[in-house]
Amino acid sequence: MDLAAVNYLHWGKPKVWYVVAGEDGKKMQKRIEEALSDHTKLCANIMRHKDYIVTREFLQLNNINYKVLQQNAGEFIVTFPCAFHQGFNLGINFAEATNFATAHWLKFGQEAVQCSCGRIEPVFDMDIFNN
Repeated sequence: MDLAAVNYLHWGKPKVWYVVAGEDGKKMQKRIEEALSDHTKLCANIMRHKDYIVTREFLQLNNINYKVLQQNAGEFIVTFPCAFHQGFNLGINFAEATNFATAHWLKFGQEAVQCSCGRIEPVFDMDIFNN
């Protein structure tokens, strides 16, 4: 639902993050849907499945702006609505993460495309926020 996210690394080896923000996130999603056109016929939002890893080469080839961040123990990574993010560990560590919403998020949630194939649960009823 294009929620914001926060990740805290308690201890251990660093994590590396690729972050694609804002309009480049929408551009990346469009490029992925084009590359996976056979799969997107099955679901309205293949990105919700998190079945694919996006490489730096894919981002560069498609002229998508991104940042590479290294997160060390004791540090937070916060991503905003519609930001694509993925990370990997450089060794054993302990981290925790959660998605969250603020009033600012509501317009993103209303515009978000949900999974249509039924593999991803739950489906969010955004109508409860219309008042």
